[in-house]
Amino acid sequence: MMALNSTQSVLIALINLLPELTYHVFVDNLFSSPDLFRSLRQHGHGATSTARPNCGIYKGLTDAKKADKAGKSGFQCNEIKVILTANNQVNQIAWKYNALVLLLSTVFTGEERCDRWRKTPPTKTLMARPIQRFFSGEPVKLISIPTIAAFYNDEMNHVDRGDQRRSYLGYDHPTRRGAW
Repeated sequence: MMALNSTQSVLIALINLLPELTYHVFVDNLFSSPDLFRSLRQHGHGATSTARPNCGIYKGLTDAKKADKAGKSGFQCNEIKVILTANNQVNQIAWKYNALVLLLSTVFTGEERCDRWRKTPPTKTLMARPIQRFFSGEPVKLISIPTIAAFYNDEMNHVDRGDQRRSYLGYDHPTRRGAW
């Protein structure tokens, strides 16, 4: 049994309440860690997420993420690097786009690609220089990006839209504000 924190344990418990099927779970980086993903895989589920540098991901990738803030990660735009965990169950992925993005997945290898139209980011920071060179003045470009990034953005976009709609409509139950 892996050592999961209480928040990660809740995620496992909620998934176990669902009908017995195989699920591909997309998680916010607040919850993600290689241990959680190993546990999900052992329960028969796939998982994909972005990762924070302090989540237990490979040190070489976290060092590259820190160096990226100064524009010195060594990654070119749209370059990807994949590191497997010791037990070969979780892929730890670094992908350079506008910034270096850390990802975890039990489903994607990191080598899969799909074409997406992307706009030139407006930023002029040091870490964005590789992407400015990549676009070379074009406002939009058809780029072959990692499928893991495309799927993660699509799935998490649905969550963000749901949150936005809920904020417009409020809750179905009365809320009490102020003192009793």
